[in-house]
Amino acid sequence: MLRHTDLVSARVDAGAPRLSVVTPVLNGAAFVEGCVLNVADQNCELAEHVIVDGGSTDETLALLEGLVDTIPRLRVLVRPGMRQSASMNAGIQASGGSIIGILNVDDYYSPGTVSRAIDLFSSFETPTLLVGNCTLWRENREPLVNRPRDLRLESVLLGPRHRPFPFNPSAYFYDKQLHQLVGFYDESDDFTMDLDFLLRVLATARSEYRDEQWGNFRVHDQSKTEISKATGRHRGRLGQVLKRHRRQLTVAKRIALRSKLLVLDARLGTRLAAQALRDPAEVRRTLRGT
Repeated sequence: MLRHTDLVSARVDAGAPRLSVVTPVLNGAAFVEGCVLNVADQNCELAEHVIVDGGSTDETLALLEGLVDTIPRLRVLVRPGMRQSASMNAGIQASGGSIIGILNVDDYYSPGTVSRAIDLFSSFETPTLLVGNCTLWRENREPLVNRPRDLRLESVLLGPRHRPFPFNPSAYFYDKQLHQLVGFYDESDDFTMDLDFLLRVLATARSEYRDEQWGNFRVHDQSKTEISKATGRHRGRLGQVLKRHRRQLTVAKRIALRSKLLVLDARLGTRLAAQALRDPAEVRRTLRGT
């Protein structure tokens, strides 16, 4: 069984991969095969898939053991006891591509996404964060499309009630070199580490947005997002990250941001008060930032 093996490699085509998809997983038997096949179905010979298992006790490892024999460019690292952020960092460090994509085991790419990302990066001359659109799929609800058009740091720091930020990594890719500039994912945080990383990148490097459908984010009862919301700590965690990065702005920029927030909050309050009479459920979704 894979649980006794540190690294398993499938056959890998000659030459280094251009892009590495990194997937952290722990007890993801319900989704792991679909995740592997989704990346394989991208039919991109310039991409590899690196999965880091934190010590699954369900059927995840058995499924992966069968998949590595048939799926090219699939690698599995078994790291018992490793949590999500640490698994992401381990996968990135072990990856061979110069471009990184993070794909959670229960999310998936739209067709052609990986090849499209590689094509776009060929025209970028400096380390870049590349962001597309992500569709949020929730049972019994209309899909919601995340379009984070404005990637300026001061705009993202206004928070999701006022400006959409890239809320799932299935819709963005970035130069691996960015980790040399801003560091890796915060291993003390397994909930908002992706937002923290994005804010560090937006404060330092170049970003590009394309109005194209790339990522698909599943929200279900066992997803980390829903579990966090059920504890009542989700908004608090987001708020703490935003406040920490706002404090790193210059005094002048902090004052300008605070003034803009006051105006936007007032406008939002007026709009929500009127909307509450028509659609209370939509008001609740707006307040949650989703």
